[in-house]
Amino acid sequence: MAEREKQKIEQSISQAFSKITPDAFDALLSDLGTNQKGVLPEMTDSVNTVNKAQKTPLARMIPKIAAAAAAVLLLIGGFATGSYITNHKVISTATLDVNPSVEIELNRKDTVLDVKALNEDGKTIIGNMDFKDQSLEMTVNALIGSMFRGGYLSDIANSILISVDSGDAARAEALQKQISDAVLAEFGGEKFSGAVLSQTIAKGDELQALADQYGISLGKAQLIRQITTQNSFYTFAELAPLTVNELNLLSESGGLTLESVNASGTASDKAYIGEDKAKELAFAAVSVKQADVTSYRCEMEHEKDVMTYEIQFDCAGKEYEINVNALTGEIVKLDEEASEHYRPQSDGGNTTDTTPTDGIDQTEAKKIAFDHAGVSESNVTNYQCKTDVQNGVAVYEIEFTAGGFEYDYDIGAGNGKILHVDKEWADTAPTGGSSTSDSSAYIGEAKAKEIALSHAGVSAADARNMECKLDRENGVVVYEIRFEAGNCEYEYDIAAENGTVIKFDREDDDDAKGETNAGGNTAGNTYIGQAKAKEIALAHAGVDAASATEMECELEKEHGVALYEISFKAGGYEYEYDVNALTGDIQKYDRERD
Repeated sequence: MAEREKQKIEQSISQAFSKITPDAFDALLSDLGTNQKGVLPEMTDSVNTVNKAQKTPLARMIPKIAAAAAAVLLLIGGFATGSYITNHKVISTATLDVNPSVEIELNRKDTVLDVKALNEDGKTIIGNMDFKDQSLEMTVNALIGSMFRGGYLSDIANSILISVDSGDAARAEALQKQISDAVLAEFGGEKFSGAVLSQTIAKGDELQALADQYGISLGKAQLIRQITTQNSFYTFAELAPLTVNELNLLSESGGLTLESVNASGTASDKAYIGEDKAKELAFAAVSVKQADVTSYRCEMEHEKDVMTYEIQFDCAGKEYEINVNALTGEIVKLDEEASEHYRPQSDGGNTTDTTPTDGIDQTEAKKIAFDHAGVSESNVTNYQCKTDVQNGVAVYEIEFTAGGFEYDYDIGAGNGKILHVDKEWADTAPTGGSSTSDSSAYIGEAKAKEIALSHAGVSAADARNMECKLDRENGVVVYEIRFEAGNCEYEYDIAAENGTVIKFDREDDDDAKGETNAGGNTAGNTYIGQAKAKEIALAHAGVDAASATEMECELEKEHGVALYEISFKAGGYEYEYDVNALTGDIQKYDRERD
């Protein structure tokens, strides 16, 4: 197309020159006093000093010819400049954010000039593809397809953010709709239930500074700023590392109204245990029945690098706020207090206790708190107890730390009833290099090492450079264990409370990593196991085990979800599967000719 336009311009220029330039060769020879072509006149002073009055008509035409030529040159320059701007200047940009972030540069015709990666995952998505001079629709289709193949878009992470930047508001709005329609078409309607967020970027120095500071796109920075503006609970720094699907979940669950964002579809929560399971765990934690619960409310939140379900409800005169780890189901915060209009009564019916001496003493209050928390006094630190009067009722306010949690109790001094309880992670995760620092709630360093060595099939005598420390990952307290045996290096994460093998990594001398099934031993109740995962993949492919060759299976974690990555060959095809290690669901499937 560009070559044809160039030829037309050259032809127009040639015709313009021929029209304004006369055939002046014969006239020039005549003016010089000879009609002999090929014979030059003698150059004398008389020739060089022609009087202005003696100038011929041709001589008088020369300035006009020069002016016309200059005009043509200006015309040529105008054509060239306009053509360059139309075809080569970046007029608009469109950013696609999932976790990979890529930026599409467009000219005035909305033809793609370049696609740039804005992070490492973006480089993976682009790969070796060259999008120069391609249509916008084809480019978007190719990028979305690459995100599906790479597992960045799936049933468990289905949200994408489209951000358009253009100096022309009408153009930006049209591009926003065009790209959104192309993405929705690529999602395939009923085949994939995706969620699309689209917006026009309102540039500014502050927004650019935030994007640069946290290494994210302008579009993602604008989305986060809208969320933090509406919910002051969050900070920009806390939300910047999240994926677009996680941001979309927080926005939807919190009922936020993002004024400049067009939304289509619903963010997926399939990577998490789900609200129903979280509710069940919350009710069980405080021994209440769903039929007795009122004012129920559930919202997804992100706190201390963990996605949680914040569940609030009233029951039997008490208000509860319970945070449940969205990945593991662990109760990470529990807040229980009397309802605003609830007044606990003492054994004698007195509702206005004013002194602790009318009922239980501090020792009894402390025992009530420790028994309720399920901790022994020997494992408690930072214990404090003081008396107070709340709503006319004398209470003991008790605070202490145990097992990596901070506890806060209000206990009625007149009757020993628990009026308020709060349990949450301590600000600093418990650490320690020896078993003496472990809480009795944990299995202990020695037992954790024993579990790791047994799972690896390594004797204590053969293990070298053994290291063990207590840490917290995704809201779960774990023993991080490292050791060497033979020509391999081993790394384990062992759940501190029950000894579950959460993660296992083995690396040999060739740097070939293979994450082995952690379900074969203590984690057998957690993951389905490699054998079952292979069976599921083969059944889906319609291939029997005897026909499958080059079978490989590894346990990996993607976007916080444990998956069995399975690959094999059969019948002239190569198969690749991602099978959810907990549920057995097929998260990704690919088949291509060998």
